Amino acid sequence: SLGGNGGGSGGGVGSLQRWWGVFRVCQAWEIWQTHGDWVEREKPEFGPGVKERFAMAAGITGAARDAAAADRAAISAHVDALLGADGVLLVPTVPGPAPLRGLPSAELEAWRASMLQLTCVASIAGLP
Repeated sequence: SLGGNGGGSGGGVGSLQRWWGVFRVCQAWEIWQTHGDWVEREKPEFGPGVKERFAMAAGITGAARDAAAADRAAISAHVDALLGADGVLLVPTVPGPAPLRGLPSAELEAWRASMLQLTCVASIAGLP
């Protein structure tokens, strides 16, 4: 299976939800390293969702990033082993119809999380 043993004992790589968590830490760390000085200096007024994601990114420690990078390497190796030299992986890019305009922020964030659980697979595995 794509996610290994579902995250239990025995060295599996976990569920897509766990993969998304690893992706979030890695991505947020990189974003903060790139834009953190600017955010702290300029104090931009981000909209809902973006503001919270930058706040989360600011709090990621080097140790958390290192742990996520190790998990990302394990996930990438797992996907490489599944695909071999000529495998193909087809994954939907969205969990369903587009969210409605005006959707409350919490519902939009839940939709976004569901989408990213699907789209993070290629990124976290180092694939196109």
